[in-house]
Amino acid sequence: MKRATVALLLSGLIALLTLGLSGCGSGSSSAPPAIGVKLTPSGTKSVDQAQTVAITAAVANDSKNAGVTWTVSGTNGSQGTLTNTSTTAATYNAPASVTSAFTATVTATSVTDTTKLSTLTLNVNPLPSITTTSLAAATAGTAYNATLVETGGSSPYTWSVTQTPPAEKRARVRPAVVGSSTLPAGLSLNSSTGVISGTPTGGGSGSYTFTVTDATGMTSSQAITLTINPPPALTVTTTTLPAAVMGTAYP
Repeated sequence: MKRATVALLLSGLIALLTLGLSGCGSGSSSAPPAIGVKLTPSGTKSVDQAQTVAITAAVANDSKNAGVTWTVSGTNGSQGTLTNTSTTAATYNAPASVTSAFTATVTATSVTDTTKLSTLTLNVNPLPSITTTSLAAATAGTAYNATLVETGGSSPYTWSVTQTPPAEKRARVRPAVVGSSTLPAGLSLNSSTGVISGTPTGGGSGSYTFTVTDATGMTSSQAITLTINPPPALTVTTTTLPAAVMGTAYP
């Protein structure tokens, strides 16, 4: 009798335990998916002073559709501002003047679940500027190499060059076709690195306007004179000859 009672009790406990585990399993499987915040653009973006960036936020799995709140922080004492903020969008405004590059971080935080957020990192730069103001003279027939240097702006950069016509010709040339896009014969400009290289083939001097364009489309230009010196004059350096012997081949 006692054995039957114990067996019945054990059977009931097993049934209760099985029912409890089953209930726990069904509860975890029905938990709502976690909220997630996604920004566009995302990751890291570079901008120059006074530029703006339109940012949108999408919140996944938010049954309340409450959207996000916005904040901005920065380094080096600068951060920029946010305008036109709503629960789904904001506009970042870089400072009107930037003397040194800094990083701003825009954060969008879910209203429904404040532990869920997303950030956009903005590298804010001064305007690009060409710091090279002169170039060493080249010599015709001799390999030449010089590098133009810029500061500020957002990489990557693109370099270009146009030849500045003499003052007496400038007024007679239509602006749309002023100058030549090439350097003196034998020289070329690398549009990615700003390196001028090659072997010039003739002498002369001319003024060239070099322009650098950064990734945001901002530009800087600098007029520089490039002189090509003629090759050194030919000279005969031999001053004596060995004696020859009659009837013997002579080199």
